[in-house]
Amino acid sequence: MVWVRALAGLALATSLAANAYLLLHRNARAATATTQASASAESRNAKPALHEKSKAVAEPLLPVPPDLAKLDRASLEKRLATAEATLEPLLPIYEKFERADRAPEYELQLQPQLDEVFGVQPGAEPNYELECRGHYCKLESEESSIDWRMEVQSGEFAGQFKSILVGESVYVELADNPERAPGLKLVIQIFQSLSLSPLMAACKTQHPEPGVIELALRLDTATRRLSVVATGSLADKPGGRCIRKVLDDIIATTAVPPDVTTILEQPIPVQVP
Repeated sequence: MVWVRALAGLALATSLAANAYLLLHRNARAATATTQASASAESRNAKPALHEKSKAVAEPLLPVPPDLAKLDRASLEKRLATAEATLEPLLPIYEKFERADRAPEYELQLQPQLDEVFGVQPGAEPNYELECRGHYCKLESEESSIDWRMEVQSGEFAGQFKSILVGESVYVELADNPERAPGLKLVIQIFQSLSLSPLMAACKTQHPEPGVIELALRLDTATRRLSVVATGSLADKPGGRCIRKVLDDIIATTAVPPDVTTILEQPIPVQVP
């Protein structure tokens, strides 16, 4: 079956190229004709130079299949879009990654587990780079003390990835889990509000004691209300209590959308200073 898919992909790619080629070059013929006519007029008025070298002959345009040549632009664009959509599932993961839009909610989902794999301490800068686009993520690291490529193919990660491509960089396709997406977006929205809040900045200024407070959200599905769980070295210190109150005030004014049935419960570290 692999060779059948490969042949199908080749056929689709050929069709896609033909449609694109015709779109790009249909008007090019008219432009070329205009340019050649102008050049011909100029050459009739110009005096030939001595020992003029013969001009290179322009390469002829590739022939266009008759069934495509008769189509108008709108029909060609429609065929091109259809061919691209059909070809999409056959692309390798890294090409799907490049074509998709940024998806920070999936980065947030994977970060706690990756921090554990790479031994990242709360509040510390991670020794890896993670970027997710759509359902596809790219992971890179120069860490050599652990076999992190093997780690992400086993253990807790095993059920999360639909497919994986391992090389110098690791590309993964996340398994479909539509129920988690709305909750992940809500958590990102809340913690973005916290990070941008001038009140949290004021907490750090008024209480400069260094340390970390880890903040996690909980959802009561019966009341549809959020709550905060705080841990870490600053959880019971004035600075930590100040930051937690800012988060409490944010969730008090944040409505939980009806499609949110579960949220990310891993703690998010906040570093002071």
